[in-house]
Amino acid sequence: MIILRNLLYSLILMVGAMDAHSQFNDKDTILKAEEAFVLSGFHSENIITASWQIAPNHYLYKNSIKVFVNNSLVEHEFISLLNEEMIVDEFFGRSLVLKNTVALKATSTKDNLSTAVIKIAYQGCAEGKYCYPKQLKTI
Repeated sequence: MIILRNLLYSLILMVGAMDAHSQFNDKDTILKAEEAFVLSGFHSENIITASWQIAPNHYLYKNSIKVFVNNSLVEHEFISLLNEEMIVDEFFGRSLVLKNTVALKATSTKDNLSTAVIKIAYQGCAEGKYCYPKQLKTI
């Protein structure tokens, strides 16, 4: 009787574990912000370049992307937008979002970038699931 009960408990645990695994397959996995939006950035002389590899089913808000040099906002231009889309967002209304790969270039004329603190701000979401808090990364 004890063997049957233990076998039954083992079977229930296995079925529960299989069900839990199926609930978190690849498309349902919650990624960390660093995994969802892989940022690469560098500078050369007075030019800052940054790019993101955006995970499938994720997007960045175009208006959330900002470049700061020594805490001062620097204008930037997008040099690569492979997938730009207008969405209606429940939190921000009509929003232009970026998917797949994004790259930008900013020029700083005031500061020597070799000694400057360069930060990139951005925010994005997983489609239909959740939004990440604003990110601020130093490059």
